[in-house]
Amino acid sequence: MRIGMNPIEARLPDIENTAQVSASQIYHYFGDKHGLVRAVIARQIEATLEGQRPMLDQLDGFEALRAWCDAFAARLESQGCEGGEHEEVGEAAGLS
Repeated sequence: MRIGMNPIEARLPDIENTAQVSASQIYHYFGDKHGLVRAVIARQIEATLEGQRPMLDQLDGFEALRAWCDAFAARLESQGCEGGEHEEVGEAAGLS
């Protein structure tokens, strides 16, 4: 799924066209659209944590954790990131 594609509103043909894959490939590797959404979420979490790992490994208490959270949130905000409708995304991924 590309950045900006809403997983709730995205239709399988839209995903197929954007990714240049067939529905059978999506079903083979992910089971269904929810499986694909879960895989995208897992990949994004892993990529985010990997990039933050050097800082996370040095956290030594709650103050350091709070400072990291504040810095990370400020970085996301400076990049124009906005909060999402987490419940809806969780529902789309079959997580709720």
